[in-house]
Amino acid sequence: MNRLKGNIHSIETKDQLSLVKVEVKESILSTIIVNRPEELDYLRKGNEVYVLFKETEVVLGLPELTGISLQNRLLCKVIDLEKGALLCRVNLNHPSGQLVSIVTRRAVEELDIQAGSQIMAFIKTNEMMLSE
Repeated sequence: MNRLKGNIHSIETKDQLSLVKVEVKESILSTIIVNRPEELDYLRKGNEVYVLFKETEVVLGLPELTGISLQNRLLCKVIDLEKGALLCRVNLNHPSGQLVSIVTRRAVEELDIQAGSQIMAFIKTNEMMLSE
């Protein structure tokens, strides 16, 4: 599980859903949670939280990629790769910490992902969780 520490930047609530934006170093990440701020003590602007997301939910793309609905974007440097027959584990470094992405070997080869490459990590808003 990927885990990045940040601070709640803003909260927008409608009915039982809250769109929470968290500042992690040089980036703002968005997540949707099924709670209102008054239901969770830690859900306050400025509070420190952890953003959690699975390795299999980290989509990789070229840094210049545009025209995509994924708003959570982290510009990373590839530390190294562990290539399997079908899947690859791509270890990434971002100013907020290290991340892992599990993608197909074919994707790694088509994007020519190598150690030292700059790569954009994308995570869907609804695939991120918050923790104290």
